[in-house]
Amino acid sequence: MYIYNNFLICALSSFFTMFIFYMFFNTFGSARFSHKRTCLFLVGISILFTLCFYFTSPGVLRVILLFACNILCSLLVKLKWHNYITLNLFGYASTSIAEFIVAGFLSFIFNVDMIIAKENTFIYLTGLILSKIVHLIVFSIIRVQKHKLIANKSKKHLFTLLLFPLASILVIILQYSFFLEIKADNQGLLFFTIVVYSFLIFSNIYVFYYIDHMQENIDKSAALDSANKIIEQQSAQYSELLSYQEGVMKIQHDHKNFIMGIIHDLEKGNVDKANARLLEEYSFLAKKNLSFGGNIVQSIIDIKSKDLENIKITLEYKDLHKIKISYSDVAVLVGNALDNAIEAVKKIKTDTEKVIEVFAQVRNDTIVIIVKNPTADKVDVNKLVTTKPNKLSHGYGILSIKNLAKKYDGDVVFEWENYRFTASILINNINNEE
Repeated sequence: MYIYNNFLICALSSFFTMFIFYMFFNTFGSARFSHKRTCLFLVGISILFTLCFYFTSPGVLRVILLFACNILCSLLVKLKWHNYITLNLFGYASTSIAEFIVAGFLSFIFNVDMIIAKENTFIYLTGLILSKIVHLIVFSIIRVQKHKLIANKSKKHLFTLLLFPLASILVIILQYSFFLEIKADNQGLLFFTIVVYSFLIFSNIYVFYYIDHMQENIDKSAALDSANKIIEQQSAQYSELLSYQEGVMKIQHDHKNFIMGIIHDLEKGNVDKANARLLEEYSFLAKKNLSFGGNIVQSIIDIKSKDLENIKITLEYKDLHKIKISYSDVAVLVGNALDNAIEAVKKIKTDTEKVIEVFAQVRNDTIVIIVKNPTADKVDVNKLVTTKPNKLSHGYGILSIKNLAKKYDGDVVFEWENYRFTASILINNINNEE
């Protein structure tokens, strides 16, 4: 009967341990299976954990087998491989430290030696329950704080992160026999040991704050790299635009000389010659099929439309020749707004007409730019993020639009209704550099 009760207690403890571990792993990733299958796997892993604990003596073999059970539990959650290692080491270290702290605390409170305390059913059950509670509190603190994990593996980062939990596990293994031999009458050493292990568990918890700081630096670095790439791309784009505009200016210059030649012929009475030159120029323009837009917004639309299939961009504009601010800034605003619209329209899989509408106008001292596009899904305008796979390299278009609007004391309004998204940009048409 004693053996049966002992095995049952061990089984319940194992299941509770695996449940806490699963909760811990699930904090950082999504479930791999349905709730029903997850529960079945947890029961199976708990049985395996119980057998390993019950039929092995304390030592390296038990540590390895129980650690393997933790790894199986972590596989129920989707994580990156390097995070599996980090979380398992931390979880195992924190569990072991919690048990040591509780064992020392009970020995201190009841004034009984460690080895004798293990044989006392009441003290053993109390210690078992308290260790699980401490374990749960530690993991709950981490869960509530919503800490991050390293998104991209790095040998240097991994080594730094694994140092704390790995060192903790090694210390526990090496100190196990010494810890059990501490006598209850040596209150000073016992108390000091509890304090040291408490610091050790807090040090492991701090690892997650260190990870947050590290990931923040990685994100900032990635953001800077992405911003530089965007600047390079936009520089190339606007160089093309400049070349495009220079072509327009050249044609304007050539036509100015051409018209002056026609006037000269007419003044000299060479009507037939003037008529022939007009017909020749008309024929040239008809064959070339030139389309130069005539304004900065049209030029950006022409560039963006080059590689689009089944997507049409329309433009309605008025008084754009009155723009006083930097044409480059206007180009960036329109270009980024169009990029976001094109990205959204490309997601539409139905036969819906894929038309992006652009309206641009100068009203008194205000430039109004409105871009409308259909969407495939509902859009939360308060949580606008990129849908591209590499989110670290994309998603800065909206931020760029907002920053430029702020530069000119303007505003940006995003609206979504009936699967139509509208970006309205209003900025002051005042050149502060004048």
